[in-house]
Amino acid sequence: MEIDVKITRLGAPDSNVKAYVSATIGNCFVVRGMKLVEGKNGLFLSMPNYQKKDGSYTDVCFPTTAEFRQQLNNAAVAAYQLSLIHISEPT
Repeated sequence: MEIDVKITRLGAPDSNVKAYVSATIGNCFVVRGMKLVEGKNGLFLSMPNYQKKDGSYTDVCFPTTAEFRQQLNNAAVAAYQLSLIHISEPT
């Protein structure tokens, strides 16, 4: 399945949120509001979520298989790394 990932904005340098991400999946479904976060085990993609009345959070949308979660995560990390290369290149 084709996944087109865009880094919509980079996070603050001292933040665990490294980038804000949107993805077009299969040229027919767009997910906005994802965050690429630096965790204990490296970068991971956090899905859009909302806070419930009890203070907990729940994801608005999410991958239903581990394989697709990994594919989406890998695409987001690759887009982030590419954006860092473009920023550091002299103009």
